[in-house]
Amino acid sequence: MKNHQIVVIGSGPAALSVAVSLVETGVSVSIVAPDPFAAWVPNYGGWADQFPDDFAKNYFQQTYAAPCVRLSGSGGASERVLRGRYARIHKTKLQESYLSTLKEHAVSFFDTKVSTIESEGKKDHLQLESGQVLTADLVIDASGANSSFVQKQGKGKEAYQLAYGQTIQTKPHGFRCGEMRFMDFTPLQDNENIATFLYAMPLSHDTLFVEETVLATRQQVSFDFLKARLEMRLEQEGIDVTGVLDEEFCKIPLGLPLPKGQQRVIPFGAAASMVHPASGYLFSRVIATAPEIAKHIAANLGQQPKAELLKAVLNIIWPSSRRRTRELYMIGLEMLTRMDPKRNRDFFNAFFELPLESWRGFLDDTLTPYELGLTMSKMFALSKTGLRFSLVHNTVSHASEHLFKAVSPSFTRKERC
Repeated sequence: MKNHQIVVIGSGPAALSVAVSLVETGVSVSIVAPDPFAAWVPNYGGWADQFPDDFAKNYFQQTYAAPCVRLSGSGGASERVLRGRYARIHKTKLQESYLSTLKEHAVSFFDTKVSTIESEGKKDHLQLESGQVLTADLVIDASGANSSFVQKQGKGKEAYQLAYGQTIQTKPHGFRCGEMRFMDFTPLQDNENIATFLYAMPLSHDTLFVEETVLATRQQVSFDFLKARLEMRLEQEGIDVTGVLDEEFCKIPLGLPLPKGQQRVIPFGAAASMVHPASGYLFSRVIATAPEIAKHIAANLGQQPKAELLKAVLNIIWPSSRRRTRELYMIGLEMLTRMDPKRNRDFFNAFFELPLESWRGFLDDTLTPYELGLTMSKMFALSKTGLRFSLVHNTVSHASEHLFKAVSPSFTRKERC
C-alpha cells in the first residue's frame, strides 16, 4: 500500500494554503475533499498591510484608500473615513494559482470524504467514503469548523456571524473612487431589535458587492431577513439595481472551543478555531500561519516523535499569548451578542474613537494580551455612562470565566495546546 507523507483534508483557503506551503518545502502532499476543484464561494477582503508584498502584488483584485464607517447617535448620522487601505482578494486567481502549484508538484486529489482515521504506531490510516484506504505519516484537518476528527476543550456557547451578500449590476451608483463602506450601521427603521450593517465594495462604476451582516449573534436570524434588509438599504441609498450577478450566504461560527493538546491530526483554519471570536476574521491569519507551520513540519517530520510534532505545531497556531488574547476577545463576543442596537451604536462610536493601532489591532488580532487589555481600558474610558454599565454588567454576569483565564498565571500551563 502506498504511503502518503501528508494528507490534507479540505480544499478551501486554509487547506490549499498549507498544502502549497508544504509542497514548496519539498514535502509530499495528498488532498481529500468532496469536490476539491469547486470554486470558492465567499468573497475575501482584509487590510492591505496584513498581507505579504508578493501576495498583495499577485492577488489583490482591488484596493480602497477610503474605507468608511457610518454610525448614528443623538446628533444624527455621522461618517468616519478610516486610515488604512482595504483590499479585495481575487479569490479565483488565488485558488487557480494554488491548484496549479499543487498539480505541478504531482499532488494526488481524492474527491471524497474521510470516514474514519485510525492511528497505528507512526502511521495514520484514513478510511475514505469511496472505499479507499490511505496511509499517511501525518494528517492536517482543514475541513472547517464542523470537523469530527478534532478534539476540542469542552463545549462553547454557539454564536455566529451571519451575512447575505450580492454582486449587483446597477445604474451608475455614485461611489467615489477608492471609497467603500466597511461598516454602515445606519438604522433602517425605528425600534429595531437587532443591529445589522452594510459592507459595500464598488467593483466598477456600475457594479457593487454588497452584504448585510449581523456581526455576532445567538438569535435566530434568517437569510431572508438579511436579504430584505439589504434591499431596503439599497432602496434608501437610491441605488438602482438592474441585475443580481451572484449571491453569497455566510454563517461563520464564533468563539469555538480551542483544540485539545493531544490530537491525532493537526487542525488548521476553522477546524483549529482560528476564526477571530469578535470580528469573524480568519483569512489573513491563515495566509500568515501556513508557511510557518509548513516549515516546522518539513524540518521535523520523521525526526521528532509524532506526538511532540503535533503538539509543537499546535503551539505555533495557539501560543500561550494568543490563547490569553482569545479569552479577552471572548469577553467582546459576549458583549456583542447581548447588545441592543442603541448600545451597539454607542459601542462602535467609542470603538472607532480609539487610536488606529488599537482598533486595527483588535480587529486583526495582532495585539499582545497587555496591549489588548489596554485597548479595552481605553474603550471603557471613551464609552458613555450607560454603555459602561452594560460593559461591566456583561463582563461580571456572562464573561467572568474568560476574564479569569486571561489574567490567571496557571491558565496557559493547565490548558497548554
